[in-house]
Amino acid sequence: MALHEKSDNELIGIATPIMDNLMDGSTERNWAKHTRDFTDKARAGLPEAELMRQCDWYKSSHGDFAERELMGVIRHPSYVSVYWKQRMTKATGEYLASLTLVEVDGSIQVPRVMVDLWEPSA
Repeated sequence: MALHEKSDNELIGIATPIMDNLMDGSTERNWAKHTRDFTDKARAGLPEAELMRQCDWYKSSHGDFAERELMGVIRHPSYVSVYWKQRMTKATGEYLASLTLVEVDGSIQVPRVMVDLWEPSA
């Protein structure tokens, strides 16, 4: 069965542990763990030094990742994306977390992931 044909529950069951691992890897500043499920292109696009720079920034400004609340799943014939409301330990409010999944040679991989910590400038 193609990835986009799976039920919401199946997709959430796949996406949640992948997102948990990504966030744990980021919190631990562990590039190998964070990129474990990335496509080759996504892994090449995030050198270890860049992940460390991003970790330093979000930890100082927003804290660590806290609870997530599922918002939904979208499907495309080539990929699926899962969206959550994300909270942080030092910042108030909710942020958007998204994880996109694709099938590559029979395995499910991550071509992109994002936690949008954008804040308006004063």
